[in-house]
Amino acid sequence: DVLARDAAQQKKQLAAKQEQADKALEEIQASMEKASEQKKEAEALKAQLGVEGKDLAAHTAEIEKQLSGVQPLLDAAKEAVGHIKAENLNEIRALKMPPEAIRDVLEAVLCVMGIFDTSWISMKKFLAQRGVVQSILDFDAHDLKADVR
Repeated sequence: DVLARDAAQQKKQLAAKQEQADKALEEIQASMEKASEQKKEAEALKAQLGVEGKDLAAHTAEIEKQLSGVQPLLDAAKEAVGHIKAENLNEIRALKMPPEAIRDVLEAVLCVMGIFDTSWISMKKFLAQRGVVQSILDFDAHDLKADVR
């Protein structure tokens, strides 16, 4: 009887241990499957980033190519503005009304500089400012607001 009782008790313990082992095995399998899925997602994201990185590099190269053609124009414009003398500005301000080309240029300059009153009086006032040429030369296009662009 004692042996049968011990055997029955050990059988129950064995069944309980087997159940615990089965649960642990299921948890390990679930964890492995989850890790595998995460690895696949990470690989997919890595591949997507690689494609986007190539697209970005191509786009950056195209922009740099376009900018390389613009830079000489900007340099020439800055040099031209740097050669404007006070006498030239006084001559323009003395006009009763400016020629259309001068008016168009001044209108654009005023708008870019944040002055939206583009009347001839406003233009003359702008041209009379001390250091107007330097303020144009020092203008940073990054400060340009989106609505002005």
